[in-house]
Amino acid sequence: MNFTVEDWDIQTEVCLMNQQIIKTNLEIAKQRFNYTEGVHIYQAMYGCQWDDETGQIHGYEQYGYDGEDFILFDPNTKTWIAPKPQSIITKHMWDND
Repeated sequence: MNFTVEDWDIQTEVCLMNQQIIKTNLEIAKQRFNYTEGVHIYQAMYGCQWDDETGQIHGYEQYGYDGEDFILFDPNTKTWIAPKPQSIITKHMWDND
């Protein structure tokens, strides 16, 4: 696959926008957990699993903070799951989006 300079410019722009979104989300999580100092980790994971025997496809999207689940998407109900009290505000916002 060959990429043009324009392709690289577009991907660079996407990465810079994502960087700003992640920075904002990390600041929100730090406030909700009352962690104002130190190093913290924001994790995002998404994708799908395909069962080649049954042909079923299962998608997933989930976010973590400091190595623990923060919020997960349930594709069956099309709602977010908040495993921590600090993620309930996000759940309500994202469920309404």
